Amino acid sequence: MKLRANKPRTKALCFAGCSFTWGQNLWYYTALDSLVEFQPYGYDPSNVNIVHHAFRKKWNWPTQVANHFNTVAVTHEKNGGNNNQMVEYWKNTFSSKEPVTVKAFVRDNFEKTSPINYSDISHFVFQFTGWMRSTVKLPIDGKEEYICMFDIGPEDWNKRRSAAFFDWLDKNYQDTSDCSALGIFHQDLKKRDVALVKDLLQTLENNGVKTHVMTWMPEFCDFIEQDEWLSKRFIKFTYNGSEYRCIEELAKGNRDKGIAIIDDTEFFEETPIDDHLSIKGNKIVADNVIRAIESRERWPE
Repeated sequence: MKLRANKPRTKALCFAGCSFTWGQNLWYYTALDSLVEFQPYGYDPSNVNIVHHAFRKKWNWPTQVANHFNTVAVTHEKNGGNNNQMVEYWKNTFSSKEPVTVKAFVRDNFEKTSPINYSDISHFVFQFTGWMRSTVKLPIDGKEEYICMFDIGPEDWNKRRSAAFFDWLDKNYQDTSDCSALGIFHQDLKKRDVALVKDLLQTLENNGVKTHVMTWMPEFCDFIEQDEWLSKRFIKFTYNGSEYRCIEELAKGNRDKGIAIIDDTEFFEETPIDDHLSIKGNKIVADNVIRAIESRERWPE
């Protein structure tokens, strides 16, 4: 194959994130008889068919952004994820010479995917997910395993993992007059995630991909704003004359506007218990990401 010299290259937009980027439960808006309502904050892929997924991809904010720029949105196919393993997945996706399989969320796997070239992508947007999902690799019973903060919650549902974690914590952290050892670790975990994301984005920038960062929850906002390099790429959300630093603040600051599915009383007579973005919420996020990308195109080289 040989292309004509004057044919422009059409590059994709890439979006890394959790269910808030993926578009969980947007299929509720089809009102189809095949819908199954999930338990609060739950997800069962066996109850979502290819029709549901087609509507999810149509209405989620990455697709809306890509449509605006007359291109396509590249995301991972599987729902969920945590920050450190999303970074690992995307790093390998760009750099590996073999099909990539990386754990998505502690016990899950992403599907295998062939590596992509940096030159395939024009912009990359990373959406931070909740820090409690992040994992650390610790030795348990003679082998290394990923542990996330949900494994050591107050219910202590996994005593084996909890015991291994607190043994490791005692050896590596100490209480101070201002903060407990666990609190210090939590802060270090957030800082680690921010550093990992920054390293990924800088690698992409060094290879010609323009990058942006946003967050679902507020815990990462201060870390992003205190970093000069990341703060320039930080997407905030303007809506009705107010600015919000994260998706959660946008939705909770406008409960009467139906930005989250749980608040969309215009569509639902009884709303599902679901904090994911409604169709309207996805449109608001898309509009702000579009503005950020268009603004980035005006940056001096």
